[in-house]
Amino acid sequence: MRLVPDQDPQEIAKLFQAYVEKITPKTVKAIVRGLGHFAQPAIVDRNIPEMQAAVKAYREGFGVEPLFTREGGSIPVVTLLKKQLGIDSILMGFGLPDDRLHSPNERFYLPNFYKGIQTSIHFMDFLKK
Repeated sequence: MRLVPDQDPQEIAKLFQAYVEKITPKTVKAIVRGLGHFAQPAIVDRNIPEMQAAVKAYREGFGVEPLFTREGGSIPVVTLLKKQLGIDSILMGFGLPDDRLHSPNERFYLPNFYKGIQTSIHFMDFLKK
């Protein structure tokens, strides 16, 4: 499940299990198990200098402003770095919504690969300034 800030993964898991138990017919046996980790959700402030460097880099690399969609992946280290070291992580995606990430027919649009390289170079350059 994708969580948003201020949601507790353990609490959400318990609520989900309770809901599945509630809607499961008596003739069916349902088992809910958590797979892997229960990572805390994270959000990064758009106004920090590093994020503004990313915005400038996207503008240079792709020729347009990035679209902030408030979504991401389950990357536990992002929250861990923030909590333990006070460090924000800048996550920069270059894929398209229909790339079918992590599916058997996953793809990556080749022009975005090359633009992503250029954008990353610009990002590193803007971080120095």
